[in-house]
Amino acid sequence: MAIIKGGDGRWKTIRTGAESTGRLLDSLKTLKPEEKALLRSVLQAAKNSNTKPFEALKNLEYEERPCPPEKFLEDPYYLGEIGKGTFSWIKRELPNVFYNGYDQIVCTGAQRTGKDWFSNCLTIYLIHLIMCLKDPATSYGLAKGSNMIIIAMSVTQELAKDVIFTGIVEKLKQSPWFQKFGKKINVMSDEIRFPKGLILKGSESSDM
Repeated sequence: MAIIKGGDGRWKTIRTGAESTGRLLDSLKTLKPEEKALLRSVLQAAKNSNTKPFEALKNLEYEERPCPPEKFLEDPYYLGEIGKGTFSWIKRELPNVFYNGYDQIVCTGAQRTGKDWFSNCLTIYLIHLIMCLKDPATSYGLAKGSNMIIIAMSVTQELAKDVIFTGIVEKLKQSPWFQKFGKKINVMSDEIRFPKGLILKGSESSDM
């Protein structure tokens, strides 16, 4: 990772071109022969400006086309109404996280600079991506019907709950996209259960 200073004065790490290429090559090594053959046909079609095979592959996995992250923060159907005052760095970095496939993110800075808001938006968008899949467990290589758990962790259980219930739950309540699921989203005392076996739990770091 390279460390750079952005125009807003914030330092951040970026994945270099060589690192991105290395990750891609590592992923290709895990493909089965038939998967490699399919990839070649899709790439050949794309080379000829034919995107239909790529679109067909996406439709096999997704029940609903996910909203792009930049639109997710702006569109009133998702988080637009509550995201009007979102810090500009969040609008810039949230898409960056998902488009560049970061495994870890560390946010530093003074209080009230948007760190909790960023983590809430990031978690909610991840939930959106997973819920758009036809079968999340299968897509992530788990046994069909398996639960998937996202952990919101803090130094104490109370702080972890606070992140979920004063942050994430309130945003979910104000998002028409999430509200369309109605009672299928079950808010409990220490967790939120979503459709398709997805669970969001609060936990203190000593539990892990």
